[in-house]
Amino acid sequence: MPTKINLLPAEFVIKEDIKKTGAILRRVVIACAVFFVVTGLFGGVYMFLTQQQISKTKVEVEDLRNAVKNLEPTEQKIFLTRDRIAKGKVIYDKAGIEKSIDKVAKTVELFPVEISLEEARLSPQLSSLQFQSGDSLVASKLLDDLLTSGIFESLSIDSFDFSEMLGYKLRLEFN
Repeated sequence: MPTKINLLPAEFVIKEDIKKTGAILRRVVIACAVFFVVTGLFGGVYMFLTQQQISKTKVEVEDLRNAVKNLEPTEQKIFLTRDRIAKGKVIYDKAGIEKSIDKVAKTVELFPVEISLEEARLSPQLSSLQFQSGDSLVASKLLDDLLTSGIFESLSIDSFDFSEMLGYKLRLEFN
């Protein structure tokens, strides 16, 4: 066995219990350093994964916002359609109104291109149509067509106006 030769004076020699304490402290420091490095790595990985998930969530939220914005016009159309259907049902549910609607539909089919319908008021008792024509011959032809068509049981002219700018304006009443 080799002999240990120590050339240092005896007061500089480290005591055995201090050596053991230093070795234990060194192991504790290494264990703490390893713990902090491993904890830091796990924390970094956790932060990276969380950041990725947040990015995906932001993209999904933006996609959903765009989808909602794209569907808003459709929603408005659906709402307006429901409203129109409800108003149509109110009109249609009135007793006898469907006869007036049929008469107006048949009347409008007889309109020449030169005549424009301005107003139609429908009720079960007495309905009226107001139309405008720039030419008296066209208006006369329409009245003749309406009388000979057999659409109306009774037809009366409620008003007959003339304006140089607009032409002839007639209001017909029927039941």
